[in-house]
Amino acid sequence: MSDDGYVLVCAAPGTELRSGVERVKEYLSGSGVPVSHFDVEDLLKVPEDDSSIAIQDLVARPKAKVVEIWQTALGLAIASLEDSPGVRLVSCHLTLYNSIRSEFYTPMDVAVLDKHKPSVVLLFIDDIFDMYSRLSREGEVFSEKVAYEHALRGVKERKKNGVQLTDAEEQLLHVEVRAAGLTSVLSWRRSEMIHADALARHCYAPLVVLGVKHPRELGAAIIRARVARPRTVYVSHPISRPRSTEITSGTWPEIVRQCNAIPRSLVAHDLVAIMPTAIDEYRISVERQTAAVKQDGVHERTEEDPEPLPRPGLHKRWPLIEPTSELIADYAAQDVEHSDLFDLPEESQSNNTLGILAGVARTLQASIRAEVPFRDHLLVGWTEPCLVFRPLYSKGEFSGGVEAEIGHWKDVKTTGSATRQLLVVHTRDDVEAMLETIARKPKVRNLVSGTLKRRFEIDLKSRIGQKAHGFELGARTVLEILEGGVVRDDLLHRLPMEESKVLAARGESLDVAARRTLFSFLTSLEAEDEDPTAIGVLVVDDDDVVSVAREQDEVRSGPDGEHVSLNQDLTSRIQRFFTKGTPIEFVREVEKCLPGSLRDWAEDLAGG
Repeated sequence: MSDDGYVLVCAAPGTELRSGVERVKEYLSGSGVPVSHFDVEDLLKVPEDDSSIAIQDLVARPKAKVVEIWQTALGLAIASLEDSPGVRLVSCHLTLYNSIRSEFYTPMDVAVLDKHKPSVVLLFIDDIFDMYSRLSREGEVFSEKVAYEHALRGVKERKKNGVQLTDAEEQLLHVEVRAAGLTSVLSWRRSEMIHADALARHCYAPLVVLGVKHPRELGAAIIRARVARPRTVYVSHPISRPRSTEITSGTWPEIVRQCNAIPRSLVAHDLVAIMPTAIDEYRISVERQTAAVKQDGVHERTEEDPEPLPRPGLHKRWPLIEPTSELIADYAAQDVEHSDLFDLPEESQSNNTLGILAGVARTLQASIRAEVPFRDHLLVGWTEPCLVFRPLYSKGEFSGGVEAEIGHWKDVKTTGSATRQLLVVHTRDDVEAMLETIARKPKVRNLVSGTLKRRFEIDLKSRIGQKAHGFELGARTVLEILEGGVVRDDLLHRLPMEESKVLAARGESLDVAARRTLFSFLTSLEAEDEDPTAIGVLVVDDDDVVSVAREQDEVRSGPDGEHVSLNQDLTSRIQRFFTKGTPIEFVREVEKCLPGSLRDWAEDLAGG
């Protein structure tokens, strides 16, 4: 095969792999890019008579035979691409499932790829709610009807004296079956991700993990960039805080529209933005009733207070990035909210059933919560640049999830990935909220003040020397110089410079300490990490984040025909930083958020 290789596209079942690849191919063809593609499942053959076999029938056979047939089909798919024009794609599922044994396994032997390694491994993923919705239909592997009938038989066999289930018990069983199916789908997706990660590492190929709720234009951009490493950028931004705003007000805040404008804006500059909210499943709500509860929080109702407990449900999903017609998977005929996930008929709602239902919901929620860091850190690990967008939103301090992702980015960079970059974008309102928090909260102010004083001490000692004429410049002396702005007479003859130069050094050290302190609180990194070409901070006016225009193409437009994109200047600055390493001077932008200069701010903190 020619040097530019092929792209291996994989996904767990239920992710719309086949139709997703077709939609990306359609986009590429519309852009004049020829595509050659083979799906492994189309080439499955029974060795005895060379007849075709469907994957559903194949997985019922012994594992060794499944692996043999599947690997033969993979080899044929790769060989069939030899000398094919344009971009070349092979699609497959890396993890199969035997429903009889409830067993997940991979048919892939990476040695099969040693002679013809993929240049890129592209893994499609989707929300488990959407995956389960597809896989639980009648005739599918997790058919809810079949699973319920199987569970019902098991319950009835365990019932003594032939006692029948009540209607409420049957309804609860439906929900329990659904939760069990969702947990299985979660396991299947994780297995696919683990196998894709291992395969990419074995082949020394980049892995791109792309939610199918991304625009298909992004999938096309990754495939077009198959010769070189795709320039993917992981976008880290608050999620829980905007959702809290929606829950309390019923309206998504402006930051949502800003975040959703990032992918389309950056792909025009050959940067593929990987959005964490292309997967949005950590949104189960188990509400608590505020009246008639025990002190330990356990619900308790009386005959005088018969109102039923609120049932579990799902909060609204983060709005889709683009209209459904422009996404990798088509959701036009699918409900992405899944608001009926825990529905029980009104007549089945009682304290007992709702309590059981809440337990089922919390168990599923815990499984999803455990999956979030695994998935997001895999994304961070495979995308060298990281764009951190408005991490201070709403509270003037970094959100926990964003902070954890920055920590992971730093860990990976420290272990040898020198080309990794991180750019943090703040709005002026967010920075002003942070500065206000520092000013009015004594605990935060003391933390910032202490940080500034330590960095001042380090810098001042480097300027005037830690020892002079047998005298060691101690922390207390440094603090006197910092807070008083003067040098005691008994120290002057021991210092290696005259007072005016010491005071000049004081001012310069204060500026450095202020800058490094701000750097830490604006990036959630240490001052020692500062590298102008690798780590940048942008502060923009709130009105300069996005541009809104009317768009003639209704298919590509948002609500009311609006086209929302990042402000052109902001997009250009992001692009220059990630592609050219253009340093960004953030101090001047931060000073616009202060009543005075940065020096004035530092002097105020130094005074206590």
